[in-house]
Amino acid sequence: MTGNPFLEYWYFHIPNYVLAILMYMVLGRFVLSFFFNAQAENVIWKAFVTVTNPAVLTVAAITPRIVHYMLLLLLTFVWLFVARVIFTIVMAANGLIPSVPGQ
Repeated sequence: MTGNPFLEYWYFHIPNYVLAILMYMVLGRFVLSFFFNAQAENVIWKAFVTVTNPAVLTVAAITPRIVHYMLLLLLTFVWLFVARVIFTIVMAANGLIPSVPGQ
């Protein structure tokens, strides 16, 4: 590696970081939902809801309606984790993932 590894493999790192941020924000929303109701006017709560709503609504579209809201948040976390794993496997299979020097 001659340059900055982040810049050299930006096509791997940026989507991976975005998925990680979204995944942990969904987990944060799950924890915060014990303290705030769904219509809370708190700025932090609104930020978590605004950022994570697209992912939660996507999972809600493929999940039976009988599933409780709290479980839906955990399912969203799991699906985002699965997406990160699949993304990493696909990138590694195509040789597009950073490798450890000396191996």
